[in-house]
Amino acid sequence: VTLGGFSAGANLAMGLSVDLGNQAHKGVSPYGDGKSHPIHAVIAFYPVAKWVSERVDVPVPPGPQTWPGIPLPKEVTDIFDDSYWFSPVLNDPPTAEEDRARVKAWMEMPLYSPACADSKDFPQYIELVTCEYDHLSIEGEKLREAFSKDKTKQVYGRRIDGVGHSWDLVTAPGQTGYKERCEMYDIAARIIARVGGIEVEI
Repeated sequence: VTLGGFSAGANLAMGLSVDLGNQAHKGVSPYGDGKSHPIHAVIAFYPVAKWVSERVDVPVPPGPQTWPGIPLPKEVTDIFDDSYWFSPVLNDPPTAEEDRARVKAWMEMPLYSPACADSKDFPQYIELVTCEYDHLSIEGEKLREAFSKDKTKQVYGRRIDGVGHSWDLVTAPGQTGYKERCEMYDIAARIIARVGGIEVEI
C-alpha cells in the first residue's frame, strides 16, 4: 500500500502512515502479522509537516506574481489553522486556557504533526516535495534532513525553486516548474511500481 497527497492531503497521508507504523512497532497493528509496517511508501507534496511551529513568511520576488503557485501569507494560513483546530463543542473546554492546552496537545501528536514522529515509524519509501515560495517548506526540509539520517529509509524528492504552493497544478509546458513537476510525478509512479513488486530504477 502507498499513501500520498498534496498539501493537507499530504499531511493526512504522512500522519496516517506514521500512526500505523507506530502501531506495527508496538506489535498491535490490526494489519498483516501485526508487526510489519502496513504502508510501504508515502508520497507528500508540500505537506503540513508540523503544526507546532512558528509560521513565518518566506521571501518571494517583489512586484506582480510571475511564478506558478499560490501565495500563502501568514495571515491566510493563520485562518486555515484556526479552522482546523476550532473547539468542536461550544464552551467545551470551558476556558480559553484549557482550549489552548487541548489544541497544543493535539498539534503535538504525530498523527497530525508527522514531523514529531520517530523516523522509524515512517514507511521505507518516502517522497517529500517542497516549494521555495511556500513557508511549509521550512518544516518540510527539516523533516527531509531527519530522514537522511535514517539509513533504513529510501528518500526522494526535493525543494522546487522558483515556485509556490500547488505549483504543479498550474504550471504548463515551457513554464517554471513544469519539468520538475514531470520529474516528481515520475518518481512517484516509480515508487508505486517498486512497492508493487516491479523492478524499476528510481
